[in-house]
Amino acid sequence: LNSIKIKISYKYQIIVIISFINIISSAICAKENYILSTVNTIPIWKIDVINRAKLISFSINQDLKFKNLKNFYNQSYKVLINERVIQSAGLRINKNINKIVSKQAYQLTLQNFDNSEDKLNKFIKKLSIPKSAIIEKSETQLIWSIVLRDRFKSEFDRLEEKLNENILRNDPQNQLDLYDI
Repeated sequence: LNSIKIKISYKYQIIVIISFINIISSAICAKENYILSTVNTIPIWKIDVINRAKLISFSINQDLKFKNLKNFYNQSYKVLINERVIQSAGLRINKNINKIVSKQAYQLTLQNFDNSEDKLNKFIKKLSIPKSAIIEKSETQLIWSIVLRDRFKSEFDRLEEKLNENILRNDPQNQLDLYDI
């Protein structure tokens, strides 16, 4: 009876040790996500850099092997810094800028996938990245257009005025019959 208790005790100890080793190794090998830097209080997370590096790698190499993913980390990081600067400029114009552009950004992103959510979701699954990593690029482009429009408001107004004048000036010519019978 004692030998059975000892065997059970050893088996229990082995199971506990193996479980403990698994917990420690999974904690050590887990993907760490931490803030690499902040740009005007907007953080750049390590996982953001990895996801953007995947997108850059795929756009250049057109494959999903990501053999040289580390080669794209610096480029990815620089792109994210630029995007955070644009976002912070947009937030100075309107604190809800991200909400304002989010629907349109999603539509722009879908256009890149033939307006198919299935294609977008398959692409996301292939790259193992969140949807937000892809949409963020379109959001930044839209925010940039708003920032430029705000910054150069008077210049844009003058350009629009000149365009409208040209349209009105050319409009009578467009209404003339092209064929005289």
